[in-house]
Amino acid sequence: ATIQRYNPSSRPIRPLDTAVFGGHVPAARLLIDRGANRTHRNLWGYTPLQQATVNRDGEMTALLRRAEAP
Repeated sequence: ATIQRYNPSSRPIRPLDTAVFGGHVPAARLLIDRGANRTHRNLWGYTPLQQATVNRDGEMTALLRRAEAP
């Protein structure tokens, strides 16, 4: 098996990642309104919309869909 070493600089944690992962809809809305990047991938390779879906967070998923996140 190949083991890859974790490199934190390869995918930085962004404020929108934190808001989505924690289910903080008002914070996510504010960040989106201020132009947060909705196409980047987090440490697990998910976009914010994918992370909200994995979290089964319907309110966050709806917010990101309205914001036309990929």
